[in-house]
Amino acid sequence: MSYLFGMTSQNRGFSRNSVATYYNSAGLRKIAAINVPRIQYNPTTLALEGAFFERNGATNLLLFSNAVATPTWVKGSGTTITQNSTVGASGLIDMSKVDQTTQSSSVLQLISVTNGGTYTVSADLKKGVGDWVYFLLYDNGNGNANQLQCWYNFTTNSIGTNQAVGQFTLNSFSVRTLPNGIVRLTTSGILTQSTAVNFRVKLVDMNGSALGITGSFYMGCAQMELGGTETSYIPSTSTAATRAPEVGG
Repeated sequence: MSYLFGMTSQNRGFSRNSVATYYNSAGLRKIAAINVPRIQYNPTTLALEGAFFERNGATNLLLFSNAVATPTWVKGSGTTITQNSTVGASGLIDMSKVDQTTQSSSVLQLISVTNGGTYTVSADLKKGVGDWVYFLLYDNGNGNANQLQCWYNFTTNSIGTNQAVGQFTLNSFSVRTLPNGIVRLTTSGILTQSTAVNFRVKLVDMNGSALGITGSFYMGCAQMELGGTETSYIPSTSTAATRAPEVGG
């Protein structure tokens, strides 16, 4: 869980044995060094929220979280990725462009999970050419019968249908507006009768549809973690990355 507390002498004795991310006064996502406290601003309103404290550690299970062009991210037919194509939530040119040309176009990554566990997945997305994006977690076995299905419209900045299929339970689906035309989509649910799931993102023709279209969107800073609440983004590369718990304050 995340806690916000006043910027006072409470911060004495603070420690965190890893880097951690936060939103600065411009609403940009930045990285605090090991053992450096974070001062958090709301990335949508830019209001000061105070010192940011996450007592529990967390692990990003997705690999190459901000490098969708790597082979770890599987590309559907007709999908082309251009790495470092536009300005991301960090203020740097570090978001990947996803170009689609067929109905099967998409990007996905396979993740091992604990049967019956509650997980949260999130990612930064940005409009390219097209309106509706399909944000999906589905069972890698059982005939893909268990799914968390969510749709979002870039143009109207609105959530469409969101639902669970099969044995999965959908807890929530939300959108947060970030600077530079970026939104962060987050969904959480209980993954029953599954030990491996695919996280898939694709541009589709309409709300409630899985039919890919010719178009494009931008993607970056993806995260999947154990638990029912999104925590601060944890950059990963070739292995799962962990943010250490914060102590003191």
